Amino acid sequence: MLASSNGKKITTMIDIEHIATFKWGNKQAKKLTELRGDIPRRQLEQKTTDLGLKVAHQYIQQLEQPDYYRHLQNSIIL
Repeated sequence: MLASSNGKKITTMIDIEHIATFKWGNKQAKKLTELRGDIPRRQLEQKTTDLGLKVAHQYIQQLEQPDYYRHLQNSIIL
């Protein structure tokens, strides 16, 4: 959690076990893309699998492109 009342950021660490949802937007997407750098999504998927928690490359793409997938989610396909 980040809070700022006097211009300083305060970070509070909590166990992810207690988190059901979180807000994700373009700022977080850009940061994830920057952190991934030149590592292909499939390679990052394999690294998460090696750590015991698989994160599919498709999900990483959705996190990196929230506007595109938000648009698809709101579309009706007949």
